[in-house]
Amino acid sequence: MLKPFYHYLTSRRFAIYIMACMLLLLLAGALLPSPGMLPPQKAARFAEEHPYLSELSKRFNVENITSSWVFIILPAFLFASIALCTTRRIINFLRVSNTFLENSNTFKNAEEIFMKRKISMEDIKIFFRRRRWKVEEGGRALHCVKGRTGFFGSLLFHAGMLVAFTGIILSTLTSFRGSLMLIEGMRTDLRNPALVVRKPILNIPLPDIALVLDSFAARFGADRTPLEYSAFILFEDENSELTEKKVGINRPLKYRGLSMTLQRYGVTPEFVLKDTSENIIFHANVNLTASTEFYDMFNIFEEGLTIYTKFYPDMELKDGEPFLRSMNRGAEGFHIILKDKNNNEFKGSIYVDSEEKIGDYIISIKNLKHWIELDVSRDYGINVIISAFVMIILGLMVRFIDYDRTVLLMMDNDKIYIKGHARIFRGIFKEELEGLIRDISEL
Repeated sequence: MLKPFYHYLTSRRFAIYIMACMLLLLLAGALLPSPGMLPPQKAARFAEEHPYLSELSKRFNVENITSSWVFIILPAFLFASIALCTTRRIINFLRVSNTFLENSNTFKNAEEIFMKRKISMEDIKIFFRRRRWKVEEGGRALHCVKGRTGFFGSLLFHAGMLVAFTGIILSTLTSFRGSLMLIEGMRTDLRNPALVVRKPILNIPLPDIALVLDSFAARFGADRTPLEYSAFILFEDENSELTEKKVGINRPLKYRGLSMTLQRYGVTPEFVLKDTSENIIFHANVNLTASTEFYDMFNIFEEGLTIYTKFYPDMELKDGEPFLRSMNRGAEGFHIILKDKNNNEFKGSIYVDSEEKIGDYIISIKNLKHWIELDVSRDYGINVIISAFVMIILGLMVRFIDYDRTVLLMMDNDKIYIKGHARIFRGIFKEELEGLIRDISEL
């Protein structure tokens, strides 16, 4: 009962089935929308408009699939299959046995060579050895092999596969991802529970460190093409020692096993809303997008107000209308649209560190700071997987450069029976075997 299971476990069909299951799961997750990649407002709108699809996406997105036990069990089966198959191949490679050469069925369907003169077995062995074939003799037969280096390439390939699946299991157990917002000058604890987006199965604690956004800069060309987005972050460790690191778009920051990537940025002004009697209605720091094309919004529910804002890094007013003079920092300001509970709409523009009357309210904006959103990740398996792919590529190169092939030969009076086999490049090997047959017949 165990023998058929063993043969099925070590078969190519089993490995293909498992890999197909993994690919189908990943494909299903990839085809589903990813609300987690959207800004909060758009994600909330998507959930409202497509509740079932949103729930399905939350449960079966790629991150949830790759952090589930399924992605431990399936790679574990593949690891066992490849490990057993490789072990069996090594044992067969090391085993010295010529008994198969005496088997009468071995040379069934073999090519016949009629010799013009009588030659000895020693002549045939010398013929193959001069052509760098390894020759083993068994009775009246010879077993000639070439390309044994290709076998070790195959071993390296399979070892790379084992390392890759080990990396996948390690990644599933330990991979962590979170989203962290930093506001200029404010201290943020890395162990903030709101950080976590993907929690690993093995809950390895994050370093006990705090982060402070020291400064942020967005630099643009004269044609408003972005040239650089960069932020300098201060890290405070357990011993209160400070380390400054720079992070930018497509320039991840590495710190104590963590990888941090700059995802988004915006502005955080101190926003004050007063009535005409100078009574403060609202006073808070508000995180807003820095888009010059779209409006951001927030609500003041006590007053039934909705406030829409558009940020101008260098604003110029012409007849009361705001224009963008430059994308680089200059005369910073906002265009404000204020809607009250009766849906009355009031518009106005305000420079930072100034005050303007808009409708029945007085609005002031001051102490403008920047905020950034970091994608924080830690994956102990990624370097293992990268190493595995290097091994796989090297193994394939060795395998294909010097592929292994076998020639079986038996002498019978004035005839020689010969047949050959190669796992790969069979067309090339067929031509090589035909050349060997011609040369042997001329001996």
